[in-house]
Amino acid sequence: MFGSIVTVMTTMGEYVGKVATNDSKTGITLTHPRMIVMNEENMGFANGIAMTSVDMPKTVTFSSYIFVTPTDEEVAAAWEQHTAETSGIVMPPQSKIIGS
Repeated sequence: MFGSIVTVMTTMGEYVGKVATNDSKTGITLTHPRMIVMNEENMGFANGIAMTSVDMPKTVTFSSYIFVTPTDEEVAAAWEQHTAETSGIVMPPQSKIIGS
């Protein structure tokens, strides 16, 4: 699980991040955690993990959660793009080859 992009479901919301540590005593620590937010039409990432948290925290540890699951591939790719954009790392555009 270390290094995997996962979704952590808590009673307060859904979070996506990369697993830094997972310990039964202290909980699961994610790097670049982002809370999932939704409106009527779209889903996206908040820049924090709580209404009053700092923007773009480097890590967060969840000591209490409902479950952890691998993140959907599209959401994981969007998370990677979002965290790269907000970290100052520039990712090259992904090329797609369309065949007949």
